[in-house]
Amino acid sequence: MRIAPAGVALPAETSPTHLVAMGYDADSAVEAPSPVYVEATSPGTATCRACLFPGGGHFYTGENTRGAALLGVAAGSLIAGALLSSSGGSCEPTAPGDGCEYDPNTHEYRSGSSNRTPLYVGAAVAAGSWIYGILDARNSATRMSTRNGVSLGPVTAHPEPLVGLDREGRTEVGVRLRLAR
Repeated sequence: MRIAPAGVALPAETSPTHLVAMGYDADSAVEAPSPVYVEATSPGTATCRACLFPGGGHFYTGENTRGAALLGVAAGSLIAGALLSSSGGSCEPTAPGDGCEYDPNTHEYRSGSSNRTPLYVGAAVAAGSWIYGILDARNSATRMSTRNGVSLGPVTAHPEPLVGLDREGRTEVGVRLRLAR
C-alpha cells in the first residue's frame, strides 16, 4: 500500500484516476476541499424568533442586513419619539397666561402643554417594523433555503405496500414511499 500525504492508505493498484475520484489531485495527491453542508432554515422557528424582537427571524435565517435594518428602525423610532416629545415639565410663573398652571395637589407649577405625538408616531413605526419582521420571517426562511439549494417545497408522501417472494421463495413484506411535489 502507498500512503498519500494526507495520511490515507491507498492500495498499490491506485491510479491517478482513482485519486481524483477519491478527492485527491492526481499530480500532488493533495486533499480536495471538503463539501459545505447548509441546513435548511425552519419557517416556524424564524417566525418564533421574529416575535422575540424586531428582526430576530431575519437574523436566524441569515439575512443579517435586513434584520439589522428592522431592529434599527424600531429602536431608532422609539428613541427619536421619546427625545422629541415633551411631558410638560415644571416652570416658573413670570406673568399671567404664560402657560404655567398651578397644581394644588402637588403644590407645583407645571407647563400646561405636553406634546406626546412624536412618541406615539415613534411607537407606531416601531410596531410596524416589528409586525413586518414577523410577517416576513416565514418568507425569509424560504428565500434563504432556496438560495442555499435546500428547499424541496411542498412534498406529499404516497406509501405503497409491497408483498412478494425473494429468490429463495421466502415472503417479503415492505413499504415503498414515493415523494411527489
